[in-house]
Formats: sequence, structure tokens, C-alpha cells
Amino acid sequence: MRKILAVLLLCGMFAALWADSTASEPTSVEITVYQPPSSSGYYDPYSYYSPYNAQQIARLTYQATTGIGLVKEVRNAVLGVGNQWLSYKNVASHILPTSVTVKDKTSPSQFLEQNYEFDLVSQNKLLQKYIDKEITVVTYNGDKSFEINGTLLSYDNGIVLQTKDGIVNIQGGIRQINYPVLPEGLLTSPTLSWLVNAVQGGKHDLEVSYLTSGITWEASYIAVANKDDNRVDMNGWVTITNYAGTTFKDAKLKLVAGDIHYAPRAAKTLNAAAGYARSDVAYEAAPQFSEEGLFEYHLYTLQRPTTIKDSQIKQVSLFTSSNVPAEKELIFDGARSTKVQVKLNINNSKTNGLGIPLPKGTVRIYKPDTSGQLQFLGEDSIDHTPENEQMKLYVGNAFDVVGERKVMDHQGSYCSSRDTVQIQLRNHKKEDVVVTVVEHPYCDWDITEENFSHTKESTSEVQWKIPVKAGSSSTLTYVIKTNCNC
Repeated sequence: MRKILAVLLLCGMFAALWADSTASEPTSVEITVYQPPSSSGYYDPYSYYSPYNAQQIARLTYQATTGIGLVKEVRNAVLGVGNQWLSYKNVASHILPTSVTVKDKTSPSQFLEQNYEFDLVSQNKLLQKYIDKEITVVTYNGDKSFEINGTLLSYDNGIVLQTKDGIVNIQGGIRQINYPVLPEGLLTSPTLSWLVNAVQGGKHDLEVSYLTSGITWEASYIAVANKDDNRVDMNGWVTITNYAGTTFKDAKLKLVAGDIHYAPRAAKTLNAAAGYARSDVAYEAAPQFSEEGLFEYHLYTLQRPTTIKDSQIKQVSLFTSSNVPAEKELIFDGARSTKVQVKLNINNSKTNGLGIPLPKGTVRIYKPDTSGQLQFLGEDSIDHTPENEQMKLYVGNAFDVVGERKVMDHQGSYCSSRDTVQIQLRNHKKEDVVVTVVEHPYCDWDITEENFSHTKESTSEVQWKIPVKAGSSSTLTYVIKTNCNC
């Protein structure tokens, strides 16, 4: 009797060691998405009026590769006392396994080992696993189907089977391949598995977090100018691109804006899906995100749950502001361009109807024509813009205002010189304009003569505000002495 009890006890110990249980689907999900480490000068392809092309999709795939998301889930599992394996399915396929943290909220269980299983089912994987095993290939010829049973010898150049009648090489006309069972080791979804030592049996609540690549977000803005170009209606949007390899259902969404430092890591290639889902775009007046400071960054939290599907591009309204003051500025920087640039300057302040930290992104500017239809004027990218900082949006170049820069006289050498510079501005519009002229002196300099007063912006930039009457021209002439002490 003692021997029987000992055997039963030993069997129970081994059963406890190798028992396999599976965690449930998440009871709560939170996903914090970070922007990729890129400069503010990227081109944002998102448009409400045209589909994505191959180049845009390739860019989204690259950005998703470099983006990072922090996933936090709560799931429950039934555990026995002692050591056992616990499977945690449907994690992101681009998870960073070394970033996983898991906590048993019910009792202090120990997590002794972790495996990340990603050998997923595919046609090639099934064929690879069934080499030297029996399968059934269904072929067709016209309307008739034929079943061929045999041992799989090769699948590199057609399906090669060893049948009772000999070796058959099936090159085409394959309708389907039947496999008796799913081979051991193949999974239908990426899976974490832990060796858990539980001190208490029963239902356990597990809190799991991990980082994943393959998900990113960026901001885009629409500014609609009024007739006089001194007010804009502005809308902000966030766009989340999910190539992480899993769907985040009814998730609490958080977005971090800021230049986060990432340690170098091996690049991962994502598989581009054939189709790209996109959520419907709808303007909403009420703000959906709350904003708060986080370390040296800013955190935006969506005030409702949302589902972010795998291989989906989702857009959510960030804010809507009406009648925001703006200033149109004409700038001629003759040393760097032959064109007169048009900029729209907007101060990001609460008094102007903004005043929230604006994440980097692309601003598109529109204006209604005489029939009230919106027309596209241009776009510019902005860097992260704190409250009370100014956005200077380069919209395009002026058509009817022309600038011309000439050096009329040069005396001396590079080390020490005296130059007479003439800048002519011609206004072909029906209204008066003011043009900001920008020059870039070097070394030690002094403007000794000028017919308009200048403003020194820095040691390498000086500006003049030049009024130009409608249908007329104005000429700025100045003399500058430069000494480079060489």
C-alpha cells in the first residue's frame, strides 16, 4: 500500500510539473504608443482625399518597424499548486521578449522560465513538418477532382509523393492538401510560455506588460485660412499604424510625444499585408484626448476605449480650434533663394484658442475659393511645439511678388571688405504688401549705410521690413563692412 501511495505521489508531482494551462483572453488592455526616432522634416503622406500608394505603404511599414508600443494586459488563468507550464497566447508577433514583465496579483507565484514560441502555421511550415509522412493532395482536371495519397518526399519543385504505385511529381492543378493533424511545435499565434511555481491553486489574475515594435503614431493638422489670411480653423489628428501582429481590442490608448532615445537593436522586417484597413474620418468638436507632462515628454490619453486591429491605420481626432489668429508673412532671402516665400505664422497659445503641446507632424493649409470650395495651398512639417511657441509654416512661393538681389560694388578681400547690396522688390498685386528681407552677414560686420532701418536677429541674420505699394516696386540699398581678422 505504501508503494502504491509513493507511486501515486510521484506521478502527482510529475503531473504538477508538466501540467499545461492557458491564460484567458485579456480582461483589460492598455497600449502606449511612441513615435519613431526621426527628424521633424519627414513627409507625411496621410491625405483624406487620395488612397495610399505603394511608396506610402513602404514608408508606413518602415516607420512601424522603428516605432515602439508598451502593451499592458490583465488576464486570468487557473493554476495548480507547484511547478507547471502556462501558455499566454496572442501576443504581438514583434514582441521584444526581454522586455516582458509578469506579476501574479492573486498570490506571490514564481516565474522560473520563459519561452517565446513563434513557429507559426503556414503552408511551407506544414509541408516541412510532413516530410516522410503521409498527406493527401487533391488535384483537378477540368470539373473532376482526384485524391492522391502518399508519403511526402519533397515540395521544392512541385509536390513529390511516394505512392503505392510509385513516385508522383505533382506540378500544378492542386486544389488542396489534407494533413491528418497539426504537427507538434506549430502554433496558430505567437505564444509566451512560463514555468510557474504557484503556492496557491485556483484562479489567478496575471498582470503582463511588454514592448513591441511594429506600431507607431504621428500627428497631422489641417488649417483652413479665412478670406483675409489672418484667421484659421485648425484641426489636429493622430494616426496609429499597427503592424505589431495582433489586435488590441477595447484598449485604453495612450500616446507619448517626444524624442525618446532607443538603444541600437537589430532591424526587423515586417510582412506587408495585401490589404490595409482604415477607420472612417469624422470631425468631432469635443476634445477626445487629455494631455499631461511625462518626464520630459507629453502624454495624450484617449478618454474612451478603442480597438486597433492588426494591419490597420486608424485616425482619431486630437483637437478642433476655430478662429485662431494667424499672420501671413512674405520673406525674401535673396542669398538662398530667388523666390519670395509665403509663411503663415501661428502662435500656439491659449488666448489664440490653442495652447496644448503640439506633437511633430505635417500641417496642411487650405482656403475656400469664391464659390466656397476648399483649395489646397501647401503644407509644412513642424517639430514638437510647446505652448506659447510660434509655428512658422512655409506654405509656398509668392506668384505676384518678385525679389532680386545684386551686389553693386565690392571692395577688398574675404578678410576685409566693403559691399554695396541692392535688393529690389516688385509687387504685381492689387494691394500693398510688406516683405521681410533677410540677409546673412558673416564674421565681424557693420552696416554703415541703409535706406530702411534693419533689425539684428543674430550675429548671422539681419532683417528689414520693406513696404511695397500695389503695382509698384521698392528698393533696399545698404552698405556693409566685414572684417574676418585673418
